[in-house]
Amino acid sequence: MNAERSTGDRKREGGVTEVSPEVCAAIGELPLPVDWSRVRFYRAGCGRGAGLARRLVLWLSRGRAVALGNHVFLPARCEGDLPLMAHEVMHCAQYQSWGPWRYFTRGAAVQIRDLAYRRFGFGRSPYAYHPAPDRSFDAYGMEQQAQIVEDALRGSAAARAITGAGRARAT
Repeated sequence: MNAERSTGDRKREGGVTEVSPEVCAAIGELPLPVDWSRVRFYRAGCGRGAGLARRLVLWLSRGRAVALGNHVFLPARCEGDLPLMAHEVMHCAQYQSWGPWRYFTRGAAVQIRDLAYRRFGFGRSPYAYHPAPDRSFDAYGMEQQAQIVEDALRGSAAARAITGAGRARAT
């Protein structure tokens, strides 16, 4: 199924899509505020410069979904995966909240750690987290926060407790 139809996103020039109200509602409220009007998805079928940028980013990331600022680059296999999209949109929220300098320096450091972990088994995955009852969402790292949001949408009660989504839905 075409993810654009399944998620109801609105196409913009060059095949880049804005986030539709349906996707915003399905993802729900994130722990950090996000200005959804600034977020753009780059999907299969992007034309011209957007398509070239998407192919380059996905090639450099070895086919992994990536958020660079407010721009989310999705491989075709991920286009309908709302929890993964929420993970990437969480990075957009971080970018909007922290500003470009803090966001990109943290992101570069985390990706170097992830590469060391995946390639050489050095350290721990920056995506791994251990829920602690007295630990706030802000105390988790950049990728941990995004992974917690993704896991919460996949149904993890522990992740929901960290984001507060479990309490918000229960009331």
